[in-house]
Amino acid sequence: MNLHLKLATLLTLCFSVLFIIIALSSNHWISTNQRNGYEFMGLWKACSRFECVTLTGGGYVKAFLVVSILYGIVCILMAAAVVYVQSDGPIGVLKTVAWCITAEAVLELIGMIHGSIIFGLDLNFEVFSWSFGLGWFAVILAIASAIICGLDHKLEPAAEQPILERIRSWRGGQVQHQIHPQGDSKPPPYSPPEGAVLPQLGPQGQIQTYQTPPMAYDNQSGYPPQQGYQPTSVAQ
Repeated sequence: MNLHLKLATLLTLCFSVLFIIIALSSNHWISTNQRNGYEFMGLWKACSRFECVTLTGGGYVKAFLVVSILYGIVCILMAAAVVYVQSDGPIGVLKTVAWCITAEAVLELIGMIHGSIIFGLDLNFEVFSWSFGLGWFAVILAIASAIICGLDHKLEPAAEQPILERIRSWRGGQVQHQIHPQGDSKPPPYSPPEGAVLPQLGPQGQIQTYQTPPMAYDNQSGYPPQQGYQPTSVAQ
C-alpha cells in the first residue's frame, strides 16, 4: 500500500489548484514598460500607481483556467477519498483519478499557452511577472500529480475480485442452488415406480420381465431387490 504516493498526489494537486487560483486572480502577469501608463497587468486589470482599469480581453484564458480550477477541486476530492480508503479499490480508482488529473492539467496548459500568446504578441511589455510564472508552475505540479497517481496505480497490488464479477458469481451460485439444492451431492439413484414391468437377463441368456410389487422398497439403494420376483413373460 503506497500511502506516500497517494499523499504526494493529493498535495501536488492541491498546490497546483491553489497556485492557478492565485495566478488567475492576480494582476501581476506582466510588468509593462511605462509607455502606456501602466506598471503591471493581469487577466482582469491593468494598474498604475494610482488606479486600475478593468480589462475585457482574454476570455478564453479565463474560461480555461476557471474550468480547470473547478475540475481540479473535484480531482482533489477524489484523491482525498483514495487517501482515506488507502486502496486502489475493486475497479481501479487510481487509474480514473490519474486520467482526471491529466485532463485538469491539459486545461491549465491550454489556458497558460493562450495567455502567453496574448501577453507575448498582442501587448507591449518588458518582462513577465511572478503570477505568470506561478501559473506555469501550477501546470508542472498538475502534470507531476498525474504521473505520481499513474505510478501509484501501477505499483498497487491486485485488488480483490471486482464487484461486478462478484455479483455475477453470486447470481450464478443462486441459479446452481436452485437446480441442485444440495450443492455437489449426487442425485438419488433411480427407483422404478410401483407396478412397472422391467427386463432381466435369465440364466441361459433369455430376457425375462418381472413386475415390481406394489410396495415401497426397504433397502436404502433405491434399486429393486435381486430376488423374490416371479417372471411374468419370457422372450427369446
